[in-house]
Amino acid sequence: TWSRRMLLVVLACRLDTRLNLAIFDRLMTLPLDFFERNQAGEISYKVAQLYRVRDFLTGRLMTTFIDASMVLLLLPVLFYMEPTLAWSVLIAAGCIALVIAAFLRPLARMTAKLIQAESDKGSTLVESIYGIRTIKSLCLESARAAEWDQRIAKLGELNRQMGKLSNWPMVLVMPFEKYTQAGVLAVGAYIALSSDNPLSIGGLIGFMMLGGRVAGPLVSLARLLQDVQEARE
Repeated sequence: TWSRRMLLVVLACRLDTRLNLAIFDRLMTLPLDFFERNQAGEISYKVAQLYRVRDFLTGRLMTTFIDASMVLLLLPVLFYMEPTLAWSVLIAAGCIALVIAAFLRPLARMTAKLIQAESDKGSTLVESIYGIRTIKSLCLESARAAEWDQRIAKLGELNRQMGKLSNWPMVLVMPFEKYTQAGVLAVGAYIALSSDNPLSIGGLIGFMMLGGRVAGPLVSLARLLQDVQEARE
């Protein structure tokens, strides 16, 4: 655990440095017409979202691949202990991956709309602060307030739609997740009681302990697909 945490700390520090250097160098090499086409507030907001990329790289991506390395070591042991239970864990994880994959495209479209709405809101706020003297001198407070209300209303509606959509895969994968936690115990107990070559109680407990170390990374790997799309946006 200590080594894993230190690896994430070092990686986060290095990524922060490299990302900030790269983004500033990239901004300085962009042509002037880019800054004329895009508002300063929108650019500032998108630059500020670098933490999402860093959190993705040092968060679920890194931890998933660290934990996934354990799967390669533990799967042969699980199949040796009880092939039926091992296959059931893999099938449950595969079903979770299929459910999430089915929702990837609609979630990607909704994520793109949500990020654009966040960007528009941030642009309105930054531009209003930067141009407060102009707004005051031209008495544009009401117009700016109306624009801000419109941005907030649109963002709230998109958040509601996103929550409604993302709720479906979370609910649909729940039975398979519960199986990897509790269902395996029930099936293992049945095998232990009815099989000609019964699984011992110690073997069942050992399978439960190791099975959790396998099912968790497989579930995280499936959910990683959704985080990849958000980081890309």
